[in-house]
Amino acid sequence: MPPCRAHQHRQPPAPPPPRCTRQKGSMTVLAATVIAALAVAGCAVLVAAAARTAAHTAAVAADMAALSGAGALWQGIAPCAVATTIAADNGARLTGCTVTVGGDVTVTVTVGHMPATATAGPA
Repeated sequence: MPPCRAHQHRQPPAPPPPRCTRQKGSMTVLAATVIAALAVAGCAVLVAAAARTAAHTAAVAADMAALSGAGALWQGIAPCAVATTIAADNGARLTGCTVTVGGDVTVTVTVGHMPATATAGPA
């Protein structure tokens, strides 16, 4: 049986069109840019969280130091010495301590570069 003529004249399939080479590697650049942006955003969040934690720690240390200083004053103990110890125990450094004639103790502490001030005394 002779071969079918329809098969004798069939052309091979055309090759696919050439790929555009101008964008070769552009997804790598895009992926690197996205990763870098996410890393910068992550670092910003960490810095903000650290600052917030330091501010909170400073506020708590100032409150505790002022209350302890006021309590020490009423017991006849040097209030600023007690406030210094309490501030250090709470991770802060006492940078200022004043005692008024009325018995109020005002302290200023710092944690890192975050300052906080608190006053305690008789109500």
